Amino acid sequence: MAILAAMAAGTTACKTAKMKDADEALERGEYNDAAGIYRKLYNKYKHRDDRWLRGEVAFKMGLCHKALNQGSRAAAAFQNALRYEYEDSSAFLYLAEAQQRLGHYKEAIDNYNRYLEIKPGHWQALNGISGCQQAPKWKKEGSRYIVKSAKLFNSRRADFCPMFLGAEFDQLYFTSSTEKATGDNKSEITGTKKSDVFFSKKDDKGKWSRPEAVEGELNTDQDEGVTAFSPDGSTMYLAKAVRKNAPSTVEIYTSTRSEATWSAPQRFEITADTLSAYGDPAISPDGTYLYFASDMPGGLGGKDLWRINIKDKRGTLENLGDQINTPGNDRFPYLRTDSILYFASDGHPGMGGLDLFKATLQPSGKWFIENMGSPMNSPDDDFGITYGEGESGYFSSNRGDARGYDHIFSFEKPDLKIWISGLVLDKDDEPVPNAVIRIVGDDGSNQKAAGKPDGSFRFDL
Repeated sequence: MAILAAMAAGTTACKTAKMKDADEALERGEYNDAAGIYRKLYNKYKHRDDRWLRGEVAFKMGLCHKALNQGSRAAAAFQNALRYEYEDSSAFLYLAEAQQRLGHYKEAIDNYNRYLEIKPGHWQALNGISGCQQAPKWKKEGSRYIVKSAKLFNSRRADFCPMFLGAEFDQLYFTSSTEKATGDNKSEITGTKKSDVFFSKKDDKGKWSRPEAVEGELNTDQDEGVTAFSPDGSTMYLAKAVRKNAPSTVEIYTSTRSEATWSAPQRFEITADTLSAYGDPAISPDGTYLYFASDMPGGLGGKDLWRINIKDKRGTLENLGDQINTPGNDRFPYLRTDSILYFASDGHPGMGGLDLFKATLQPSGKWFIENMGSPMNSPDDDFGITYGEGESGYFSSNRGDARGYDHIFSFEKPDLKIWISGLVLDKDDEPVPNAVIRIVGDDGSNQKAAGKPDGSFRFDL
């Protein structure tokens, strides 16, 4: 997710371990390259007089690992920055966030509080403490969701943002940086190949095929992914990293389907602003609106969720407001109905990283927002949900992967089964075999069943 999901990219090649080279790579968002250079510098600065330099390098190395969703490495780096007395107080905040991602909630709260001593009332620290306090309860209470790794769809690299095509739910598209992706060059951001769009089909027996790259001109040696589809399935909306001799950004493109092939992507212009990022497309059920995430001016901070009328753009651009959006990052929208929106956020209290949220539009016009709880959410990033039949579908998460790579998971929420059971006994407390039992409801319902030879019975309601 680090490229399309972080909405930043760039290009450089560094051969010498110089602080300037590392800083420039970090500034361009080339986190993998920058981390490698900082690591060499950290190992180089061993003299006592280099203590302050070690602290600075450790802090910047932590920023790289933070951006790459590598919680353990980020936590170690920020701890080293503080050990060498690096003077940027945000090291406490970033260490707390990394510890929260690792599920170390007590330690995270301690460091959030240390940061609040320096920056009283800071929303990010307060939000982090709230999430750390609620996370153990969410984990203990659990939910009826059953979550499993969708191993068939997952490679040894990043696989994320699954999306069904069509109402039959027999085609699943997703984004992957697998070694089978187009091109030979590795991303300066992640160190893996740049992501492409893949898909899998379900046969008549309900078995999914092995994923393949989509056919046509859609995939290139750049980053493509995070897909959505028009209701008729003829148009794909996707995010694409764009490079213009400067740090790259992400924009939304469209591709049209002709039989089994997809056309070369065409840019879908939302505004004339070329400095902001536009990604994470989603389409309303009736095909009228494009929902997306952007850091464009006019938001609440970080990346906000917006929407625009696809056919009549003029004057229809709309921020989803402060009930949905936060000063943090609110991303990956998914419209199940006109009044039910799923999205991922690190600005609402959560277990760590991005959590999945369900927002239900009330008759009053206000949104009721709920954290989807455990096991849908984890201390790591959980995002990119899509629903299939009933209460089942897929989403992506980097839980359990120290490299920070995302993987696809299936989920299912089984129907509640309610029954009444008991034992029919006579006056001597002996079982009555094969008794006839009736249950009469106050609504006039009347159910009859025969007991078993041992006197037991069960009514399924």
